[in-house]
Amino acid sequence: MAAGAKVILQLKATIDEGWHLYSPTTPPGPIPTEIKLEASPAVASYKVYQPEPKRVFDPNFKQESFSFEKEVVFLIEATLSSTLPDTLDFTAASRYQVCSDTLCLRPVRRNSTVSLNSKTPAAGAAVRSVPAGYTLVPAAGEVSSSTPVPTPAPG
Repeated sequence: MAAGAKVILQLKATIDEGWHLYSPTTPPGPIPTEIKLEASPAVASYKVYQPEPKRVFDPNFKQESFSFEKEVVFLIEATLSSTLPDTLDFTAASRYQVCSDTLCLRPVRRNSTVSLNSKTPAAGAAVRSVPAGYTLVPAAGEVSSSTPVPTPAPG
């Protein structure tokens, strides 16, 4: 891996039957999922992407909300900095809340860490670029245009 290279990390959430997880882009009311990549000297910048959430009327908040059921995979695209140690440690910090149609649980904070060797390519990496159907999650304070990621041209 070289300085300036991009690494795609996957953050998978499995959601129990009857519950839903709020999208990072859900309107105010429910507590949206927050995903941040902890500061690292190996990371110059990062972006978070999500698949299209389900848009439904939420009886808990009496409004339309954006959520996921059963399973969702968020993607974190990290751009590597010029400082690359032999082992790259990435820690994703998340805060989320799950609700059923009648009950919301307290928000939870979790960290997930993965380590990669910067001297060898990630063998068997499932995702090498952000696939079509994923949209950029705006950083705090940004406004989302909800524009899907374009499909790369074959080449």
